[in-house]
Amino acid sequence: MPQEKLVLLKPKGQRLAEAIIVPVAALPIGPAMRALMGEQYDPSYGTFTLVIWALLASMVTSRFVLFKGAQWMSPSERNERLIAEAAAEPSWLFPVATAAALALSMVAILLTLDPLDNVGSVFGGPPMAFGFIGVMSTLIAAQVFYARRKLTRQFDESKTETTKASDAHMEAKLSRPLPLYLTYLAYILALLAGFAVARQFQDDNAFSAYLVTSIILSQALVLLFMQLTRTNGLCVASTIPNLAKQIFAGVTLWGLPFGLLMSGCVAMEMADKPMAHRVAMVAITIALSTVGGLFYGLIMYIFWRSGDPRRKSI
Repeated sequence: MPQEKLVLLKPKGQRLAEAIIVPVAALPIGPAMRALMGEQYDPSYGTFTLVIWALLASMVTSRFVLFKGAQWMSPSERNERLIAEAAAEPSWLFPVATAAALALSMVAILLTLDPLDNVGSVFGGPPMAFGFIGVMSTLIAAQVFYARRKLTRQFDESKTETTKASDAHMEAKLSRPLPLYLTYLAYILALLAGFAVARQFQDDNAFSAYLVTSIILSQALVLLFMQLTRTNGLCVASTIPNLAKQIFAGVTLWGLPFGLLMSGCVAMEMADKPMAHRVAMVAITIALSTVGGLFYGLIMYIFWRSGDPRRKSI
């Protein structure tokens, strides 16, 4: 009989600390590299360094447990413990931590793209950029709050049916992601709204208005659709990393939605070009975004495997 793989459950204090400390430590990466490299600096260098830093931080923090209380257990048991923990802790704690981590991560990315005196130029300047970060963080926190509340309720219902939930049972009962057609509907409606708002602006401000409107509205619509349907907006991932599922999620949940939003930018940029040219460029944009989603899923799989140590049961 094969030995069962055990996974590590780190203490809640360490998980919350990592969520804040890792993005805080990433904030100076962009400015420091820009100062050291001068005119030779390229934003791609900073972005690549951010990815390497996040990967190394995930590997190191998963192998050096800094707080007492870490335990090795089966994957299904860890799922149960995490959901029970979510039901017992204050409902605002994890959403606020998620919002803070997201906001800090987005600021770190902005600092790799622009110098300090011109940060947030892609959004039309610092006020618009930091306003965007604040709204996005709030919307994601609301999604997390709603998803965790429904997830804990669904977990309680599933436990009344069986006293010992297997991994397959847990995944089938608790994975209730928003249907893809509603996800894409949210992004298409956001794209159209972004066009409508952008028409009120001129030149570069039109692109900034489109990006801010479409991205924020897409997440607001996702939250609305979550509330209108019997979904928790989550796809409870397999307790053992699965490359195929990660790549599928990367393509369908990140690549294609991003491609839809970016196709709006391309259409605006080529407004004076022939229709056939615009359609071709939009198709190329969506295709490239799909490939990007594939690589995003692969990167997430690598992060997951490196940041989730396992060992055989004794």
